[in-house]
Amino acid sequence: MHVAVVGAGAFGAWTAYQLLQQGAEVTLFDQWGPGNSRASSGGETRLIRGTYGNDEVYTRLVAEAFQEWQSFQERTKHQVYYPTGSLWLFSKSDDSYARTATPLLERHGLSLEEWTIGQTQEKYPAVYLDDIHTVFWEKEAGYLLARKTCQYLLEEVLKGGGQFRYEHATPGKFVGGKLQGVKLADGSTFHADAYVFACGPWMPRLFPTLLGELITISRQDIHYFGLPEQASHFRVPNFPIWIDMGERIMYGVPDYDGRGFKVADDTREGPFDPSTVDRDVRAEKLSQVRQYLEHRFPALKEAPLTEARVCQYSNSPNGHFLLDQHPEADNLFLAGAGCGHGFKLGPSIGRMMSERILKETPIPEEFQLASLKNVASLSNQFEH
Repeated sequence: MHVAVVGAGAFGAWTAYQLLQQGAEVTLFDQWGPGNSRASSGGETRLIRGTYGNDEVYTRLVAEAFQEWQSFQERTKHQVYYPTGSLWLFSKSDDSYARTATPLLERHGLSLEEWTIGQTQEKYPAVYLDDIHTVFWEKEAGYLLARKTCQYLLEEVLKGGGQFRYEHATPGKFVGGKLQGVKLADGSTFHADAYVFACGPWMPRLFPTLLGELITISRQDIHYFGLPEQASHFRVPNFPIWIDMGERIMYGVPDYDGRGFKVADDTREGPFDPSTVDRDVRAEKLSQVRQYLEHRFPALKEAPLTEARVCQYSNSPNGHFLLDQHPEADNLFLAGAGCGHGFKLGPSIGRMMSERILKETPIPEEFQLASLKNVASLSNQFEH
């Protein structure tokens, strides 16, 4: 089977890679290239963590993904997964997100243990903990190289006999319950046996009737701060990734390779157009992040901003991914709505998509289009 995959980010590139592993012929398209500056899979790093509350499906998928990331490193000789461990900080008494995750993680070979405040303070004295209620330590968590992984995946696709084209590709005509090809910028049509669209924040634009009101795009600002002198304790491997579950969910990555100390706010801010909006740093957002940095990591109070970038999340109504067949074409498949946490699961998503296309293996119900639509319908009823 010849499969055309549109989008060389985490979902598309891993799908192309897994399709090739299972014997398919693959042509991969991306108009700006893998890990480009406007892609949701661009930038330097993404977190990988197994803690997903009491969600059995996600926990299992992350456990599988950890193994896939390790295998990918061994195969390519490129290190893309850095197991720093993760601090989970809860400033409120409700820490059930971590507590309910513990037995599931153990069942799948991962770990999460509670630390005392004193134990945490002794290990990481640079973190302000007076307002923290509980701390958990996730040993296997860490960070992944984002942009580079997409580029390495393309290398593997090409090595495996796949093709890559820098092309703007959009859905062609629907005839007789099938997609008849993808339209290219020069007006020509590219034909394959099956098609996958994994275009991140561009999915609602490509399928406006189906996804225009189902997937929303939010702006996400990322800031990097230069370390002061004598601050090696904020660098890899001396400091872990961290997730601060407070009024706003804040997270970050320690300085690695001189990139700076990464701080990100998980709050959704939108709407956002990934193609046309200038990706400039907003003064009010920088001020907000600096206040947080001064509070949680006092030694970085005067740390200079060394770089910043604007990314985006593609959000579904229930925070789940969209991994399904298009309802009007049995040879067209959709992979989107990364919801800010999809990158780490790229290997698992690629495997699920490839098995759905080649073997008709069912996708978990929560990732199907009907599930997302049902949640959206209930949400609209509540709002009105």
